[in-house]
Amino acid sequence: VKPYPLDVCIVTGLKLGSMGEPPSLIHQGQQFKFCCAACLPKFENDPAMFLQKLSTLTKSAVPQTQNTQKQ
Repeated sequence: VKPYPLDVCIVTGLKLGSMGEPPSLIHQGQQFKFCCAACLPKFENDPAMFLQKLSTLTKSAVPQTQNTQKQ
């Protein structure tokens, strides 16, 4: 299982833990965390959309490696 890489809810964008212990679930080998239990059904209605959202957010959050070799 891949751990959830964000510190915000995949549904609302709110900081995890802002409403108590964040609920989580595993979907296709990926952990997802939510700000509250009300977000779980929203995720379950369209998990593909949130898989894509996670992919987009993690790609934009990872800095591009630069060539830092000295000449």
